[in-house]
Amino acid sequence: MTLNAPFAELEALVNRETVAHLSNAVATFDGGREVAGIFESPYAQSDIGTMGFDSARPTFKLPSDSVPPEWWSRFAGEPFDVVDEQITVRGTLYQVVRHEPDGAGMSTLVLEKVTA
Repeated sequence: MTLNAPFAELEALVNRETVAHLSNAVATFDGGREVAGIFESPYAQSDIGTMGFDSARPTFKLPSDSVPPEWWSRFAGEPFDVVDEQITVRGTLYQVVRHEPDGAGMSTLVLEKVTA
C-alpha cells in the first residue's frame, strides 16, 4: 500500500517555486556545484552604553535537499556545530558557520566572510 502525503507534495512544490522565483544569488560549493538560493546580509547596529557595535549576519537559504549530504551527518542532534566548509556567493568566499534546517524542506546556512 502506498501512502499519499498531499501536504508534503505541496510543501515541496512551494519550496521549489519559492527558490525559483525569489532566488537572488547562486552559491558555489567545493567541487564547483552551483545552487540557487536567497542571500541576505542584514546590517545591525546597537549601542552598549557609550560604545557602538556593528554586525552583519550573512545567510544563504536553499532547499534542504541541496545541502551536501555529508553536512547532515555532522549536524545530527547538534545543529549549531561549525561546518568546515566554504562557499562562494556573489564572488565572496564565506565560511559556513551553521546549517539550520527548518524542518519544512528549507535550510539556512549561516555564513562568515573569509578574510585574507
